[in-house]
Amino acid sequence: MSRTRTRGGFNGPVVRTTWNIPTSCANPATAVSTSVSPLLLGSRKTITDVVTPRFWSRSRKGELIFNPLDISESEIASEGSSTLTITSIAPSCAPPIYFKQVDFGPLFAYALRANLVPVNSILVSQNEQDDLFREIQTAVMAGRQSGESNYVESLAELDKAYAMVGSPLENVTKFIRSFRGRLKGKRSLYRTVGIGKDVITFASSEWLRFRYGITPLVGDVKSAMKALKTSYKDVPVKRHRSRSGGSISKQAVATGYVLLGIYTFNYQSKKTHVSNVRGMWIDEYKATPWTDLGLTFHNVVGVGWELTHFSFVVDWFVNVGSVIYANIPRVGLVPRGGTVTAKDEWVTTYSPTSTVNGMPGTYNLVGAASDSLKLTNRATGRRINTGESFLVIKADFRLDHFIRASDAAALVIQQLNRIRFG
Repeated sequence: MSRTRTRGGFNGPVVRTTWNIPTSCANPATAVSTSVSPLLLGSRKTITDVVTPRFWSRSRKGELIFNPLDISESEIASEGSSTLTITSIAPSCAPPIYFKQVDFGPLFAYALRANLVPVNSILVSQNEQDDLFREIQTAVMAGRQSGESNYVESLAELDKAYAMVGSPLENVTKFIRSFRGRLKGKRSLYRTVGIGKDVITFASSEWLRFRYGITPLVGDVKSAMKALKTSYKDVPVKRHRSRSGGSISKQAVATGYVLLGIYTFNYQSKKTHVSNVRGMWIDEYKATPWTDLGLTFHNVVGVGWELTHFSFVVDWFVNVGSVIYANIPRVGLVPRGGTVTAKDEWVTTYSPTSTVNGMPGTYNLVGAASDSLKLTNRATGRRINTGESFLVIKADFRLDHFIRASDAAALVIQQLNRIRFG
């Protein structure tokens, strides 16, 4: 049985207040008027979930219950206020009479709704969202029984790790020797380029050594020390949570204008769409030193892919490794289930960039629009993890993350350094 609850609403009006001051010299008079826009401000949140009978009593007994959930939120907010004043260029005590008008309030928001209906836009397509959902679910299933370390992979690559960690002194010596040799030569463009090449090659080599040699080795040592300190005689059944997450974000900027009386408001709209997916899966198992160190059937079968040349580069673009690991049978695990949750947020901000007087020969204009309008929509959907795996092009294979960009640059430099020209 499902239930739906809604709270909040849209009941805050956008009000424009106008002071009209037509006057003669003998009888000044002021007329005040207000007008209300069809645009209503406020927020609303709706939650739909599944009611589970005896949820609390069953949870206290250790039962894990995963329910679907949907949440939708929307908000329209006007920020700031504007004041604009127009006066007759040639006021006179005889007809035409002196004229002055003062407008204040959220004038830009008022004008925006008078000319169009502000809405959010879907920038991340449904196909992109579906692929991200499948990618995260596959990554979650691949992470089951992974262990705190993967000693299977570490032992399989022991010779490479030893060579990578054991050769920094040799690498430094080679760099210094080459650097000093180039300094002895005559100053030239060739020498400058050679020095730059040596520095870049040395830096890229040391970066890869730190990332794929020293860092994993330190992690393995920490895991081994923890395992040695743990007594496994009376260890109860443990729960392992496999988690993964990812996101896609896109932006769009546009310009336009809206009219309000003699005012022309030029504006910029900035639209942002962020799609986040988070997944988890829970297993129960009897802890042993082997499971904590990753010496499991799961890792033994999967190590073949890890040892494949440039497999990690392939995994940047396609989740081949995740699919392989997700389909390896788990020995000794009791699956308890999991969920995958997708959260989307759309935000559009309309901001005025300038205010133009539409009748400059008749009126003087003082002031500029300074208020803005912000639309926010959020949608959350939690679904039961079906345990399936999918081969997809990864949503986040761009080089806009420092670590990934550094790895890619270092690999390219290493490969180019092996090429001999001429």
